[in-house]
Amino acid sequence: MKNTLLLLLSLLACTMVFSQVNMGLLYQQSYNEDMSDVWGFVWSGTEYAIVTTRSEVEIFDLTDPSNPGSVLHLEGLISSTWRDAKFWDGFVYVTNESGDGIQVIDIRNLPGPLSSADVSYIYPGGMQTAHNIFIDENGIAYVCGTNHNDTKILDLTVDPADPPLVGIYDAAYVHDLFVRGDTMWTAEIYAGRVSVVDVSDKSAPTIMAMQPTPGDFTHNTWLNDAGDVLFSTDEVNGAAVVAYDVSDITDIKVLDEYRSSPGMNVMLHNTHVLGDFLFTSYYKDGVTVCDISRPNTIVEVASYDTNPLDGSGYEGCWGVYPYLPSGIVLVTDDYEGFFVLGASYQHAAFIEGTVTDMITGLPIANAQIENVGNAFSSTNLLGFYEEGTAIDGTYDFEVSAPGYFPMSVTGVVLTSSELVIQDFALQPILETELEIKLLLQGPYLGGGKMSLALNELALLPEKPPYESVPWSYTGPESLSVFPQDMVDWVLVELRQSAIPYDLVEQQVGLLLETGEVKSLDGISNLSFPNVGQGQYKIAVRHRSHLDILSAEDFLLPAPVSVNFIADGASALGPDAMALLSDGSWALHAADLNAKGVVSYEDFNLYLADASSIYFYLAADLDFDGLVTVLDYNLYKRNFDKLIIPELRY
Repeated sequence: MKNTLLLLLSLLACTMVFSQVNMGLLYQQSYNEDMSDVWGFVWSGTEYAIVTTRSEVEIFDLTDPSNPGSVLHLEGLISSTWRDAKFWDGFVYVTNESGDGIQVIDIRNLPGPLSSADVSYIYPGGMQTAHNIFIDENGIAYVCGTNHNDTKILDLTVDPADPPLVGIYDAAYVHDLFVRGDTMWTAEIYAGRVSVVDVSDKSAPTIMAMQPTPGDFTHNTWLNDAGDVLFSTDEVNGAAVVAYDVSDITDIKVLDEYRSSPGMNVMLHNTHVLGDFLFTSYYKDGVTVCDISRPNTIVEVASYDTNPLDGSGYEGCWGVYPYLPSGIVLVTDDYEGFFVLGASYQHAAFIEGTVTDMITGLPIANAQIENVGNAFSSTNLLGFYEEGTAIDGTYDFEVSAPGYFPMSVTGVVLTSSELVIQDFALQPILETELEIKLLLQGPYLGGGKMSLALNELALLPEKPPYESVPWSYTGPESLSVFPQDMVDWVLVELRQSAIPYDLVEQQVGLLLETGEVKSLDGISNLSFPNVGQGQYKIAVRHRSHLDILSAEDFLLPAPVSVNFIADGASALGPDAMALLSDGSWALHAADLNAKGVVSYEDFNLYLADASSIYFYLAADLDFDGLVTVLDYNLYKRNFDKLIIPELRY
């Protein structure tokens, strides 16, 4: 099943011994032995409960549901782990798996007294035991799981106290079933399937279709009121209530799956439909109520945990009966006894939509939709999701998928019984590859090439020289072997296209002899894999030259080529680059302190390092490994040069 918000919020609703959401305890009675199933009926305007245990059957008057009165208590019956009861037109029918056939209780004297004289036993077709009994709207009883491994069909309308056997279905062992009209939906537990059986001729049931169930241990089935959706349970740990589209029994399709506590390996027992709601006895999770008005999206809207245990296994809620006109819910828990619950719930609020690629418009499969950090839903192969919540309110959603930037949508109002269509278009994370060319004025030799002396003298640092202030770049890059044509390290940045040109991403690169900026392999271009769609400028920074910022805005993510060598106007600002003697353009030298202006502070740094030999120093502006008058001449030439204010530190 899809995860619902109710599962996230129900933990907050534990105010009594047992957790409850939109259901409350009216009455509880314990028994000295394990419980079995529960059923109910109305007679002469009064509601009654039929409660069964291993060796007892008790009928309660529910006129006061908070204080039921026992009107019949049969004890000392043949002991049986399984005992099932149903009602038809003044008679209660009880089956068990140990013997004595079907127990028939004539309750027509109610509200007068009942006694053992109102109890009899029948043995249709020689049947001694049976697991279950179902009675359809026409008074036909289907007794399944008999000691003959068949399903016996009885006509109660002929004689409800001793009905005749009118048919047998023996194509498979049937554990439980549901019948409406002339169609029987069997839960063939050991075959792990539902069979759709034509019973228009009770003497000759005919299989029309079969449907395997996911847990391969089909326990019970129930049809919705419209007759186009079937629900099944598999009595195995971690299995789900499954909804099937049965509008065409030749092409049955799974619509949705529901689990009370996904991942907790809880076992479920039986499920029943009441209008738009599905009531399930869910062993250690108690009883749950789900909105099935949109059967593609089953949403839990109420629950009551009858048992303090958690996890797998058979202990817990065994039976649930929700059909009394008052709306109270009857429940049996095999260890905790008989419960009468009040219920106050409403239809779920629904949301659905598609998640698509913003650029291509194609659907995105397995996108995750979260509500304030909690799992909510995911998309199918067509990019479609559908979900619901039992809690009306305003929600914020975040959608994510591999290869895409996450997207947030706030203030989505979800209201009971209403469907909100909310689509999401995610921006793909495309790789931005930068092909950059630039020259540095200081080491430029002419002929389109810069000096390799720092490399040849083994003075280049293994780590980029941008970790300290003012750059504070902390990337992981380092080299132990340098490409032969590497001149120096540079820092390349992506910045917002509008003032103040805020920094978005940065990365170091290798500046090669002819001006190309490459990645650490010295061959490939720099790549920025996480760039959001938008307009950007490209900045290049160097440890001893004035920084530059592209005059052009680039729409990213996309491959970009920018050549700062060929055109002085390619850098933003007046006099942003130096014009060289051969017509090339280069970054101005002599910003020794990287403050964005060539000033006396830079001269003082030059003086401090003057006459140094074979060190990697900012004052070595021509990159020959020496701090000499040649470097001073570069400083003097560029005195008072400065970059645009937004790039200054």
